Amino acid sequence: MSSSKDPKITAVLYEKEPGKIGMSLRSNNRKQPTDVSILAARFGGGGHKAAAGGKFAGTLEEAEIELLSVVQKLYPGLGQP
Repeated sequence: MSSSKDPKITAVLYEKEPGKIGMSLRSNNRKQPTDVSILAARFGGGGHKAAAGGKFAGTLEEAEIELLSVVQKLYPGLGQP
C-alpha cells in the first residue's frame, strides 16, 4: 500500500472470485497501533485494532482506489500512501 520504509498500515487485497475482493488489514505499530478495525468496518468487515479484514465488490483495481481514498479520509495524519 505504500513505498514508505515505515508503513503504518499494511493491506493485502485478493480476488476471492470474480467481482469479490477480500482484504486483510494490519497495523504495523504494536505500541501505538492505528485502529484498522474502523477501516475494515467501512468495507463490511471487522476485527481487532491491529488486525482486521473486509470485502469489496468490484475489481482489484477498484478496491485499491477505494481503499486508498478511505484511508486518506479516516487517517489524515498518516500522510500520502
